Amino acid sequence: MGFLLMLLLPYRNMNEDDEIMENSSYGDKNFLSPSFWCNLRKVSDISHTKKLPDSHECAPTELDFHDDIISTEKNLDHLQCRLTKLLDLNPFINASMLDSNVRSFIISLLVVCGEQSSKEVWTSEHSVKVMTDIHRMLCQIFLVDIENMFVEFESKWNFCVCKLLLSSLKIKLQSKSWKQHPAAFKCYRWILFSMKEEQMCENIEDVLPPTLVAIDDYEMNNQILGIECLSHIMTNITRTDLCSLGYDDVIFSALEHLLYTKEPELIEKLVPCLTQFLEKVEKGYTKKEDHLQCSRYDKALKIILSNMELEQYLTKRKAYIRVLPMYLDSMGLPMLRWSKQLLRIFEDYVFVDDGSGGISTKMAIEALKVFILHTWPAIPNKMDKVLELLLKILLEVTELDSSIVMSKEASEEILNLVEECLGLAIKASPLTAKELCAGMQDSFKNENFNSVVKRVLC
Repeated sequence: MGFLLMLLLPYRNMNEDDEIMENSSYGDKNFLSPSFWCNLRKVSDISHTKKLPDSHECAPTELDFHDDIISTEKNLDHLQCRLTKLLDLNPFINASMLDSNVRSFIISLLVVCGEQSSKEVWTSEHSVKVMTDIHRMLCQIFLVDIENMFVEFESKWNFCVCKLLLSSLKIKLQSKSWKQHPAAFKCYRWILFSMKEEQMCENIEDVLPPTLVAIDDYEMNNQILGIECLSHIMTNITRTDLCSLGYDDVIFSALEHLLYTKEPELIEKLVPCLTQFLEKVEKGYTKKEDHLQCSRYDKALKIILSNMELEQYLTKRKAYIRVLPMYLDSMGLPMLRWSKQLLRIFEDYVFVDDGSGGISTKMAIEALKVFILHTWPAIPNKMDKVLELLLKILLEVTELDSSIVMSKEASEEILNLVEECLGLAIKASPLTAKELCAGMQDSFKNENFNSVVKRVLC
């Protein structure tokens, strides 16, 4: 039975095991012949996930890869067996360089590692488990740390694995072909999230295009994948590398286009990523740079606020108000240009119950708090409108309609937040606030309302 299984394994050379055992020292020039690495690379190459037909338009399913999964499992078992024996021999302990055949095998095998890195329609539990083991052994054989694999391949072996991997995937990840190579994009993501900041900056011209292709797709799931990749890139790249070749303009154009798509799941991913991007490219290095001039913050906020004002679907409203405080906090004082529209939106989103149990109300007040904190120099000129809104909110919270479902904890959090906002607004212009609130403390038969007003005016 064992003999038959060996015959079934592809590219199995019956003399390879003897060759490994007989040549136990890397110092011997004949230790591993080029044919050994070529044969291993061939097995690795045929383990790459197949291309889908050009006519294939639907999302891939397991049926599209059923036969290939079986053959891939056999190939990976074969590779696992070979690498296990190599690991026992520790052949590269005294080596100083890698042969071209060895390098080709490493690149090919790492592509398979990326494709098989987690459960997908083209993988199986067995293939993922075996590939995880193969990846571990590969790093041990070549004496590199698995967590810093790309860095150590370059430092120990002068082998730019990261760049070569991205180059090997470039044709598959072009806008006209990437849908036929779903595993290639999976591999790209695996490479991307394994890269360190230095490699990200050095390979930005190869890193960005696949992400932008995914963002530009018409399917929301692919757009979200692209946004997640871009967010990771933003975390690991400098402003200089991003702006020097005009990549910032291309990225903003892609994200701006998506702002017109109002799917809740997309909104909650898109706006944080956009915020992260704008913080990177719009915040100046020096105090001399003018932060108050119109910028891409304003272009994006114009679209966001227009969408929020016109939106009637509760799920979409909830998505927008969850991300607004973060965006405004990042934008800072320039939001003052949008104060009239912002105050209208704060009021609208506070007083319309969307069934979130007070979460959206709280987030709307959080956004108002951010507005007050950043625009306090101008609060005296808008004190009447800000105070009116805050007092209306306070009255609403202290006389909560029984039809609104809200826990006691949520109600108390909102009440404390409103009191905090009132305190901040009054602190910005105490005399104006006391004039506007004169005689108000005892004008309502509402003890909670009156007590809050007294506290903030003291």
